Amino acid sequence: MAPHKRAHNTLSLKEKSTIIDKLKKGITGKALAFKYGVGTSTISDIKKNADKIKGFVVQCVSGPGKRKTLRKAEYPRMESELHSWFVNLRNRHVPISSELLAAKAKQLYVQCYGNDKFNASRGWVIFSQEIQYQTAQSLWRKIIR
Repeated sequence: MAPHKRAHNTLSLKEKSTIIDKLKKGITGKALAFKYGVGTSTISDIKKNADKIKGFVVQCVSGPGKRKTLRKAEYPRMESELHSWFVNLRNRHVPISSELLAAKAKQLYVQCYGNDKFNASRGWVIFSQEIQYQTAQSLWRKIIR
């Protein structure tokens, strides 16, 4: 009978960051691989990409949360301006609908990139709202502390 294969386990950025900290404290990669249910090569990859992972975790406004990848913004200039616009309106307690968010994103895309090929699809708006909501929550936490 063949031995059982290890189940595929994708670690969150928070877990990867914890692994990096434990590696720096001297815990072996083999022990960490066993604890987190991943292969030793996964631990080696995390160690190799430690600077990228830590840098990305530091840049996360609301912390790494459940996020598992290091994917960056597809349209960084437009999304940065959209974020500033969003925070400005939220500070003035102006409600922001998904239609308003999509329209502003399209307008900013044209201003930043000079064409109208961007489509603020429903999925993009939902994802963007989740990011904006997390940002608003973290800003609120900073205000009340």
